[in-house]
Amino acid sequence: MKQSTLQRTINLLAPFLWPKDKNSIKLRVIAAVICLLLAKAANVGTPPILGYAVDSLTELSQGLNVYMLIPLALIISYGIARVAALAFGELRNAFRNSFAKVKLCKPKSSRAESVEIFLLGMGKKQNN
Repeated sequence: MKQSTLQRTINLLAPFLWPKDKNSIKLRVIAAVICLLLAKAANVGTPPILGYAVDSLTELSQGLNVYMLIPLALIISYGIARVAALAFGELRNAFRNSFAKVKLCKPKSSRAESVEIFLLGMGKKQNN
């Protein structure tokens, strides 16, 4: 019996996605699948919740409810994220202006699967 392309692809990738001796990779695969499911639930659940929120804004005579806070929370959280991104950009630029050379590096002492990266400033500029 001939295998389909999907079956061959799964058989090829399975040892890399679920290795027998690497529990850390198995945990990452499980976490990734959970994140995908949560993202799908958020994509499916967000439109009805926002619909209730918009409907609740038209019914102000009944008083405040939880759905009124959703648009406000989204606007505030977006604003905080934007300010944080701008602040980090300004901090990075100030750091780069303080040194003659700035290098991105990952220490050899960090784990291979870690994603942290460090900015290394070399040649501190003198303030005139």
